[in-house]
Amino acid sequence: MSTNEQKTQNYSIGVDIGGTKMSAVLFDLTKKEVVADYKLATPNDNLEKFLVMLYALIDPLLERAKKDNGQAAKIGIGVPGVIAAPTDKNELGEVLHCNNLTLLNEVAIGKILQEKYKLSILVDNDANCFLRAELALGAVKNSASAAAITLGTGIGGAISINREIYQGVHGSAGE
Repeated sequence: MSTNEQKTQNYSIGVDIGGTKMSAVLFDLTKKEVVADYKLATPNDNLEKFLVMLYALIDPLLERAKKDNGQAAKIGIGVPGVIAAPTDKNELGEVLHCNNLTLLNEVAIGKILQEKYKLSILVDNDANCFLRAELALGAVKNSASAAAITLGTGIGGAISINREIYQGVHGSAGE
């Protein structure tokens, strides 16, 4: 391979928003491993401060991907709350209700991030994200169905039936 034909690494970024801290990882999709991670405190006084900290969490990971001659293909966001089901009107995940971080209530966080980063943005409940990761790479990767409980500032849960997250009528079946 010539120097002009360097291999481009493909990455994704995963963000876990919690009531007291936010963490994010840069995940190498080829090697299936985390190559960088950051943690910051979660501001809970207003949305503007929250977004500044969220960008401060994501930006260094995008820079790291570029430094490694790569790019992030998408950003996944786990939010500790009820997320609107994807529809034609809501493709980017609006937070309907978030008990421990009320500044996110009725905020289309996915749309905000998509406009800033011009990447595919996926938003879901944090417990659902946790269970998806366990189904893909973790303790239940060989299981057809599973349940998960998350503990943090609050308590969350998720249910998988035949490897699909069961959302329920209002998108919060595991909660």
